[in-house]
Amino acid sequence: MKTHDFLLELGTEELPPKLLLKLSNSLKDNLSKELEKLSIKSDSIKAFATPRRLAISISELQSKQQDQVLEKKGPSTQSPEMAINGFAKSCGVDVSELEKKELGGKEYFYYSKEETGQSVSELLPDAIESQ
Repeated sequence: MKTHDFLLELGTEELPPKLLLKLSNSLKDNLSKELEKLSIKSDSIKAFATPRRLAISISELQSKQQDQVLEKKGPSTQSPEMAINGFAKSCGVDVSELEKKELGGKEYFYYSKEETGQSVSELLPDAIESQ
C-alpha cells in the first residue's frame, strides 16, 4: 500500500512555555487515537512545539484506510419474528441473508458487510478538526 509523510502545523497565539510539551503531546496522542479508530496505520508520529506553533509529523501514513468487515449482532433466534424482521430491515436485507452464530450458548442473528476503505485525504480533515 502506498504511504506518504504528513505534517500538521498549527499557528497559535503566544503559548506559555511550561505548557508546550503537554499541549503538543496531547495533540499527538489524540490524533494517534483518531487514526487508530479509523484503521489508518503509520510508522511513527512525532510532536513539535514552539511558543507560537504546535506541529505533528507522521511518517509513512497510509494513503487509504484498510478495508473492514462490519459485523452487527442482532436478536436471538428465539426472539419474536417481529424483532428479527426489524433487525433485518434496519440492515437493509432480507431475513434469509442474515447469518446465525452461537454466542454464550445461545444462537443469534448477525449481519456482516465488507466496507472498502476510504482515501485518507477524505478522512484526515475530520480527524484533525475533532482535535
